[in-house]
Amino acid sequence: MKAMKFILLTFILCLTSMNALALELSDFKITVQDNGDHILSKKDPSEIFIRLQKPGANFELKRVFEKKGFSDLVFVEYLSATIGTSVIVNLYRVAIFDTKTNSFIGDIPSKKQVKDRELPYLWKKSKEKIVVLENNKIIQEVSLK
Repeated sequence: MKAMKFILLTFILCLTSMNALALELSDFKITVQDNGDHILSKKDPSEIFIRLQKPGANFELKRVFEKKGFSDLVFVEYLSATIGTSVIVNLYRVAIFDTKTNSFIGDIPSKKQVKDRELPYLWKKSKEKIVVLENNKIIQEVSLK
């Protein structure tokens, strides 16, 4: 009987932890305010939100993903802007959602796309922050606390 209770409890805990990380694009929504700010919010509960950085006219939510080495974090990627005339460059950013605290913690550059070539930014994580690097220079930091 104890073994059965243990197995059942373990199964429930596994399902609960898998569900916490199994976020999809449909779990989020965008609201554009009167001042033009784009607000990304988690649909349930809707009071969890973040103002997105530099959204352009071609703004679009793209995907939700996890990244190895960034436990408890889910990244919501969006097309932030499209720039250029002779060569078009798409700029992507991610809103970072912490599944442990159920909150957004920041918004950082993800990648540039030039034609069919993707140029990802380098992200480094410590216990305190995520650092974004471009050409070995820090371009942004986000606190994890």
